[in-house]
Amino acid sequence: MSPDTSFTPDYRPTVAIFSEPGGLAVSLVEKLLADFCKVAIMADDPKSWGKATDHISQKNFLEIAPAEVSPEYVVFIDLDLKKSDGDYEKLIKLYSKSNAKILVILPYSFKVKDSARLGAIQEIIKQAGSDFGAIYLGDLVGPRINGAESDLVGALTEGLTKKTWPLLEGSYYPVNIFAAGREIAKSLFSFGPYGDSLAIIGPEVGGTHVFERAGALLGQIEPSSGAEKRREAVAPQKIVGQVNLEQAMKETVEWLKTVPQRKQLIKEEKKVREELKTPVVSKRLVLRFLLVLFGVILLPYIFLSLSAATLLAASQFMGNGKFEAAGYFFGAGRVSADIAFGQISLYSKIPLAGQALVGSKNLSALLKKGNALGEKGITAIKEGSLLFSKVLGEDVYDPRALSQNLALELDELYQESGFLLTEVEGGGGILANFIKSRPFYKIIPEAREKLLLTKRIIGEFPALTGVEKPTTYLILFQNNMELRPTGGFIGSFALASFDGGRLTNLQVSDVYAADGQLKGHVEPPLPIKNYLGEANWYLRDSNWDADFPTSASRAEWFLDKEIDQ
Repeated sequence: MSPDTSFTPDYRPTVAIFSEPGGLAVSLVEKLLADFCKVAIMADDPKSWGKATDHISQKNFLEIAPAEVSPEYVVFIDLDLKKSDGDYEKLIKLYSKSNAKILVILPYSFKVKDSARLGAIQEIIKQAGSDFGAIYLGDLVGPRINGAESDLVGALTEGLTKKTWPLLEGSYYPVNIFAAGREIAKSLFSFGPYGDSLAIIGPEVGGTHVFERAGALLGQIEPSSGAEKRREAVAPQKIVGQVNLEQAMKETVEWLKTVPQRKQLIKEEKKVREELKTPVVSKRLVLRFLLVLFGVILLPYIFLSLSAATLLAASQFMGNGKFEAAGYFFGAGRVSADIAFGQISLYSKIPLAGQALVGSKNLSALLKKGNALGEKGITAIKEGSLLFSKVLGEDVYDPRALSQNLALELDELYQESGFLLTEVEGGGGILANFIKSRPFYKIIPEAREKLLLTKRIIGEFPALTGVEKPTTYLILFQNNMELRPTGGFIGSFALASFDGGRLTNLQVSDVYAADGQLKGHVEPPLPIKNYLGEANWYLRDSNWDADFPTSASRAEWFLDKEIDQ
């Protein structure tokens, strides 16, 4: 076995995105960066994009409105069918003669009045060639989406701000924004629907059923006059995902409530104007009433304090490795913040109190998300511990399933932490400035980078642990008290064998036992001969090159010659 010193550079494919900074586009940028791509955003409003991506730490691989770019892949988002023929002509002119693969993102279900426009776009894509494909998305639900991206989100916004609901003659096909982003990324790099089309949708839900669910969520809402007719695009391939409609609508509404522009529009309940006569009451009764009122007003702030305290306690437990206790405190903190958020939301409906409670409401939402993020972190740690125990155990298990579950948990943890950073960075006032000044806040970007690295390692877990074929690793133990170019003198080594995701054998040996079996003469480098007085070259001195891949290949070569392994 001869030493192998080949080196493979870190290649990242470039993806160009044509879109305004909507929820889907930002999520797709995060997903592509997490999958080790370079992203170029082709936008007319770079300032808005800069603000929308301010939370992203991988700025080295993200360009906004670059002067020149030659991408391998292009995503063109037109969910509201508002892009002009000129926009499509520009896209085709730029990339039709290149080797780029282009996906155009369009709505799966649309108003009948938009049929002609969608038909014209479909014809443009068809004429553009086999490198162009279309993906039809169902009705997006989740955070950060605006009404232009999803008719369902537009309807929820109208129900929230105007207490009216646009009736629909047809069905919705709700799909989670993060699931949509993952499927688009998969299609982009696979054979994809190039020269064809693909639909990424959720299960069909009737418009009447959605209206009833919205009423239960938003309270009394009135249907608008005249029902809009909808139609579905024809796609030869469909990916139908599962979604909890009620939970998805609830998360969407919670997000809409946090958007400043929406807050100004949410209607307050009307005052009940009754003339009340002031009764004659005793001082003791008045005092009791004031005490009860004071307690009711303070109650949400008690829960806020409890949530903040449990978050700090959970963080300390987590730092000390007490994950069960940390998970319990994170859960208690999330519930406390949820209770506080509900009470403050109720109080904010009182005339003149809404603006005064904005800061408290934002704080409760932030604490809730912070504790929920901690719970996700504990879940990921537990799944990682389970996977590690399976590697060292005797039981047969499914390494691919466990590693994929852990990779998904890490992916969600990365995305949710990004959302939380966005809210902190976008928020002003004492709370945001306090959080930004804390030492832990400054290490969050580094922690998120480690999350990405861990996810990449977990993605290679089946290959690393011999799932496809038995694998053996050479581990060199180096003594740093006796310096060598890669860190220290090799005093002993181990051979770790993996099969089916389990460690099947670990053999530790003294390096001199192996060196004693070397047959023949290997001429050492002059420094080894002159300064160490060694006439022969052995495994113990194989790490004479500071380039570790070179030294590792040489150690493998010596091991093969000495013990035939």
